[in-house]
Amino acid sequence: MKQHAGDLTPAQTLDLMSTKNYILIDIRSEKDKDKAGVPRLPSNAKNNAIPSLVRSVKKVEAELVALKISYLKKINKGSNIVIMD
Repeated sequence: MKQHAGDLTPAQTLDLMSTKNYILIDIRSEKDKDKAGVPRLPSNAKNNAIPSLVRSVKKVEAELVALKISYLKKINKGSNIVIMD
């Protein structure tokens, strides 16, 4: 399932995290997390939440996110992920 920004509602994301093998990667800044809050996940989805921070320059941000994701222990070529930004 390849989707782009805004394609998933919070309910759809929660469903993916709870019922399928998806991993949530939160790349928002600490300021954005403080302002909007951090998702409350059910216990069966909490182990799939992996926080991450990146720089704000768009090109560098995309490259850093891809690099960070590729080095996460739980992520492999077959992993399903949801990136929260």
